[in-house]
Amino acid sequence: MKEFKVAEAADLIEFKIGSDVFKAIAPERLPGNVLIRYAETVQAGKLYEAHQVFFTRALDKESAELFNHRLDSKENPIPLNTMAEVAEWLVEQYSALTSSPS
Repeated sequence: MKEFKVAEAADLIEFKIGSDVFKAIAPERLPGNVLIRYAETVQAGKLYEAHQVFFTRALDKESAELFNHRLDSKENPIPLNTMAEVAEWLVEQYSALTSSPS
């Protein structure tokens, strides 16, 4: 019988924008449908919805709240190009697991 294992614990992914440090779920702990829904929503042209859901699901609660606040902030914004870079980088981090041989 083939047994499939799910990682018990893994390190969070961290990244920094300005002086703020953000924490995202470890690649081994991200629910499978998060990336699938993100890709399908982007392909459907619903970019706001795709990114809103992706960051809310991928980032821990505190980081998601700060990230979303800064996306709307005039005083300390995360501009569109930076948001896109973060999304691309996170997708790469999450996809690296699926492309490695087992």
